[in-house]
Amino acid sequence: MLFLLGLLACESTPKNTELTEVPAVEVAPEPTKGTAAPSPAKEEQTVAISTRTSVYISEIMPFPTKVDKFRGEWIELTNPTDKTILLDGFNLQSKDDSGLTFETGTSIAAGEQLLLAVRKSPTGNGGLPKVDVVYKDSMLKINATDWIELKQGDTVIERLNFEKGDLPSGKSLQFMPDKSTCEGSTLYGDGDFGTPGKSNQCG
Repeated sequence: MLFLLGLLACESTPKNTELTEVPAVEVAPEPTKGTAAPSPAKEEQTVAISTRTSVYISEIMPFPTKVDKFRGEWIELTNPTDKTILLDGFNLQSKDDSGLTFETGTSIAAGEQLLLAVRKSPTGNGGLPKVDVVYKDSMLKINATDWIELKQGDTVIERLNFEKGDLPSGKSLQFMPDKSTCEGSTLYGDGDFGTPGKSNQCG
């Protein structure tokens, strides 16, 4: 009898341990402080995403090196919300340029990116993935300006200011959900660096 009780006691110990661990895993992600210690990067990204409530400029390629002149320039927009956003009435402007107004019906799905480029073919744009919107270089010259704006009608949603001399060559500029900035470090296409059409990767 004592032998059986000993076995039961041994079997019950791990079961009790498992039960106490399960709620700890379920509860931990809910409070901010609980997730910050083991994974500070993920926690910061989660908080940052919640600060964005509309479409924003998430990445630009000002000086591509694997294709001639302006042909490899591109701009990426991101929709951080949980709903599809129509871009009717939205436009992009840059200094001394005519700007780009989106065609009626252009949209960005929830949590997705929209890739705009001067050239559609990967053989002519540095090996970009699928381009969603093609624009003329005369509309937006990223490498010849010092600011770019995303507007809805006359309302400025976002304005990015930068010094032309500080723009990197062969690397994109990535703008994170918390408005921090970094240079692209992921190889794409013919050999430039960035994440066109995908989520940014800083750090």
